Amino acid sequence: MAGVPRSVKRPVRAGQTLWRRLDMRQRLLLPLTLVFVLASLLGWWAASELVGRALRLRQQALVVATAEQLAGGQLPLTPELLTRLGALVDAQILLLDSRAPASLPQWLPALPSPARAPEAPARPMATPHADGTLNLRINGAPHLVALRPLPPGLAHGADHVAVINSLADLEAAIYRAAQWLALAALVSIALLLAVATALTDSIARSLAQLSTMARRIADGNRSVRMRALGPPELRSLTCSLNEMVARLDAYERRAAEQAKLAGLGAMAARVAHEVRNPLTAIKLQLQLRAESGPGGQEPDAVDLVAEIRRLELLLGGLLEQARPRRLHIAAADLNAVAGDVARLFEPQLAHAGITLAVDLAPTLPPAVMDVDGCKQILTNLLVNARDALGRGGRVTIATGPAHSAAVFVSISDDGSGLPDALAAALIAGDRDTLGAGGRVGLRLSLELAERMGARLATCESELGGACLRLRLPRAAPHHQEEATWQAS
Repeated sequence: MAGVPRSVKRPVRAGQTLWRRLDMRQRLLLPLTLVFVLASLLGWWAASELVGRALRLRQQALVVATAEQLAGGQLPLTPELLTRLGALVDAQILLLDSRAPASLPQWLPALPSPARAPEAPARPMATPHADGTLNLRINGAPHLVALRPLPPGLAHGADHVAVINSLADLEAAIYRAAQWLALAALVSIALLLAVATALTDSIARSLAQLSTMARRIADGNRSVRMRALGPPELRSLTCSLNEMVARLDAYERRAAEQAKLAGLGAMAARVAHEVRNPLTAIKLQLQLRAESGPGGQEPDAVDLVAEIRRLELLLGGLLEQARPRRLHIAAADLNAVAGDVARLFEPQLAHAGITLAVDLAPTLPPAVMDVDGCKQILTNLLVNARDALGRGGRVTIATGPAHSAAVFVSISDDGSGLPDALAAALIAGDRDTLGAGGRVGLRLSLELAERMGARLATCESELGGACLRLRLPRAAPHHQEEATWQAS
């Protein structure tokens, strides 16, 4: 406020300080009160003016009509008639002679007359209205006077008629009307203030609740909800804020779950890295033992080596969960991949009393895949089937053409079937639900399938239980050559 005198700055700053001290309700109500008062005062003034003008015009028209009727020469201007007519219109009627100024009332200005005596004193003529009436003060009271010239010979000794009406009663009536209008304005202000108070209370209460809710949200409370109150705009804002809190709560839950899974993945990766080295040494010793047996093969050692390979696949999956490896996409024989996984799992499933059936298509074109990734997916699905069956049951691994551009491999069992929540999550690609509860294998399988350009989905099981199908694209002619590419 540069250039403003200090005496002006002080009231401005005091006003700003006082405005900041007002609460929200007072800040809303004060401008509304000022608007209502100003509007009511303006309305009262306009109504009073209109009523007063209408009453004055009506009285003026009555006086003018009476004077013109008398000056028309159709009525005999007898004293009795003038008295009765004056009583009827609530006015005094006088016959005047402009040729004798001394006979005129002192309050009446000089009348225009060519026969005025030269020695008569001239009195100023008041400015008449357009209809020939004059506003004069007689004995201190306002009066309305209508002057009209009379035809010659109509009244003996008079050439003008004057109709004089006192405006005291009219002004009193206008004053009373203004009082009633003022009372109506005050009642209107009171009613409007009552409505404004209720409205501002509702708005202030809703805004205060929204402010409290925002503070609780900022403090970390995600269970807070507020009932929608107030005008439609505030109700919409409240609903939006409730929805925002719900979404924020869901987002934080997912973030916490993801952080937990990330921590578990990092820990699992460390464990897998530490276990894989001694497991490799054990596998090497078992391979040497298997080769040293009769005929170059020892059955028990061969089976143990197969189990260790399966463990290596699981450890590789854990490492990939923490740090996805680079895929080597190329054309491969899906029957060979499915057969290798089946041979690795057959002893383990047999030990659990589970019968493994292999149904491979006799002629199947090459498929585009990462061989290790495809084996990992089939391994995860077989592990899930084994865990779901427990002791006893049947599992089938089958291959076949999906359509002209794809082939498939499916794993089905005769168990209780895939839970609806997992089936829906698999269709929607919801990794959080698939990975919840320690089911990282299904989530990892979905991620590997997407990275390979394949699709993992549910299917109808001929055995009556769960069925999961991995659909892979057929290899184009250039894939059947040695050319490969890497997918990060």
